[in-house]
Amino acid sequence: MLWEHLHKHLPIAKDPQMPIESFLDMYPELCLAGLQRMVPGLAQYEGQLGRDTVVDGGYYTNTPDGRPLIGPHGCRNFFLCGGMGTYGLMGSPAAGELAAMHVLKEQLPDYASACVWPRSSRKTEPLVDLLDDSS
Repeated sequence: MLWEHLHKHLPIAKDPQMPIESFLDMYPELCLAGLQRMVPGLAQYEGQLGRDTVVDGGYYTNTPDGRPLIGPHGCRNFFLCGGMGTYGLMGSPAAGELAAMHVLKEQLPDYASACVWPRSSRKTEPLVDLLDDSS
């Protein structure tokens, strides 16, 4: 599901035509099995995915500094929760909780200021790519 991130070093001459036919036949079932840990209700679809099932991760939204945007923004009662890049599914429970804390005006954790815009502090150290094993 993280093909674009893990293979960003590979040159691609042109955008692939969708759907890509060369995916493993069992790829949708593998994704479904993995997602069931976070969304148990998906178990009802086990064994029901046909050959025409398409798995698409969608577009990844990121910010230049790699941190998500979570909190109030702009007009009154507008809250933003996004920009999690390739970690959206994994980070969404914590992001949703932080967004709810903003909405409910609860006391925010120490890291909350790192997720608002404009940033209160610039990130000065280089971004760390946790999935990059080139070093």
